[in-house]
Amino acid sequence: LFLIKPFSVAELIASLGRASQKRELVIENRNLRKLNAGHINAKTALVGESMVMDSLRQTLSQVAEADVDLLITGESGTGKKTAARSLHGLSHRKTKPFVQISCASLSEENFHAEVFGSVSIEKAPPQHYNSKRVVGHLERAHRGTILFDDVGSLSLQQQAALLRFIETRECWPRGANE
Repeated sequence: LFLIKPFSVAELIASLGRASQKRELVIENRNLRKLNAGHINAKTALVGESMVMDSLRQTLSQVAEADVDLLITGESGTGKKTAARSLHGLSHRKTKPFVQISCASLSEENFHAEVFGSVSIEKAPPQHYNSKRVVGHLERAHRGTILFDDVGSLSLQQQAALLRFIETRECWPRGANE
């Protein structure tokens, strides 16, 4: 962060914004390196050598080649998350983020900000604007894979918001249209 004195508040805000973005990229890079270092081969992540497991691996490989939305259902503990991670590892998105969202832990009041993000802009005198931006899970997963765990725990309104996103592929942070 370098500023030449004297500097304006706008220059300071712009410089801090750039520094913040750079810091976010450094953190994301570190996280991706950690993820890659502990990467498990997608085909071997599924344990077992039965005909059913072989069939599952083959199906996952075929589905991973398609660019489609997928709903994985099953009882608790049956390996839905493992299957989702395997799909991600087998797909063209494997170098992009894998973001797991525990829907049961999302609060009603913070749902939109946590999932879609938020932007708040405050006018400060004279003629300066301060903005605060929260990056949502969907933006963090940009071009990667998103796992919505326990969607049934969301309210109907929250489920409708997710459905709208899936259908339109548009994600607007709260406050972006204001």
